[in-house]
Amino acid sequence: MTPKINHSLFDAIIKEFGLKSDAALARFLELEPPHVSRLRHGKYDLSGDIVLRVYDKTGWPLERIRGYLKGPE
Repeated sequence: MTPKINHSLFDAIIKEFGLKSDAALARFLELEPPHVSRLRHGKYDLSGDIVLRVYDKTGWPLERIRGYLKGPE
């Protein structure tokens, strides 16, 4: 099962990197803004590509990123 995004992952990136909005987050992660919106609203699952992008852009360990993901409910 592909994990769903937990809003706290995006919120933590925004806070730690001083971003002002989801549009700024999209630029930071090199994603289209609608993609970030769809992830936030649960319309897209979090893909491995996005996890790797977060890892590459933030430098956070995978354990930290994994901590923001929800397992099956």
